[in-house]
Amino acid sequence: MIIAILPARKNSKRIKGKNIKNFLDKPLITWTIKKILNFNLFSDIYVSTDSKKIADVAVKSGAKILFPRPKKLSDSKAKIIDVMSYEVEKLIKKKEKFDSVFCIFPTGIFAQKKHYLQAVKKLNKKTDYIFTAIKNDQVNVKNFYFKKNQLSLINPEFENSMTQQIPQTYKDAGQFYFASKKTWLRKKRIFSKKSKVVLMDKKKTVDIDNLDDLKKAKKIFKR
Repeated sequence: MIIAILPARKNSKRIKGKNIKNFLDKPLITWTIKKILNFNLFSDIYVSTDSKKIADVAVKSGAKILFPRPKKLSDSKAKIIDVMSYEVEKLIKKKEKFDSVFCIFPTGIFAQKKHYLQAVKKLNKKTDYIFTAIKNDQVNVKNFYFKKNQLSLINPEFENSMTQQIPQTYKDAGQFYFASKKTWLRKKRIFSKKSKVVLMDKKKTVDIDNLDDLKKAKKIFKR
């Protein structure tokens, strides 16, 4: 049995009230909940939140709620792995029956049913997590940053590499993470050799992190 948990805390730094922000006449999280409900893949869909307002929207959208989430797991420093481990353990104590869990982000409106099915198919005893990813520009491995006004290469090993010698890179698409309940409980690293990805078309998705992303997301979603 598979369940879904949407972690939706109250405060967000770059977009105020991001998780329930009006998005084409509906709260953003409502689009996600309604979409995954139609997939008929989950025995239960939960929203983990510290906000009564978000909880109310979640219930109206058709989800169950895990409320209230502790303050220490609701600030900007809280790690998603800690939130998920806490909620999974709580559900186990309530004797809820499930084998694996999708952590679906409230802004994960672009993943289609086929992506979820691919994730389910890929998960096995040798794999910890499955998550969505998109191809990145290869030249990014030659990027640099400044620390105390000193230039540092992100990947010095590729400093003198030709484009054709640079490996294809990928980045998290910000739609979902999928793992067994044991993996979540053990808080295993998501980005490890034991993880696999479900590739998405970067022209058809965006990880909504700021207002520019939000504008881009509306254009893509309308299409």
